[in-house]
Amino acid sequence: MISLRLFKNMSIPDKNECNNLIYNNFGNNILYDNVLVYIKNNKIIAVIVINNNDNTLNQICTNIEYRRRGIATELIESAKKLLKKPIYLNIEKHLNYNYLIDFFMKRGFKIESETTEKFIMKYN
Repeated sequence: MISLRLFKNMSIPDKNECNNLIYNNFGNNILYDNVLVYIKNNKIIAVIVINNNDNTLNQICTNIEYRRRGIATELIESAKKLLKKPIYLNIEKHLNYNYLIDFFMKRGFKIESETTEKFIMKYN
């Protein structure tokens, strides 16, 4: 089940699950107001942070036990329906960015620009 939630209104255990997923994937746990979560067996197994102010997707991650099952794709497709276009995302170059660029290009995103630190991708 996919659910859009305001982070500030989530229960402490749900906030902790989101923070742990993000920390384990990114080494930080910065969250914004809106969080799109994928829930299985009453547990948050994937999260995507949505910033409605600038139509940006951030910190997309799936529990390692549930990867390669289309869950991240389902979250991205749900986010596409919620946000106005264009939708942006950033891919930092110190991550496995070649895999990530390919992943997002297959889902309709295109590289809009590049800096020394990151790629900025856009979905129309």
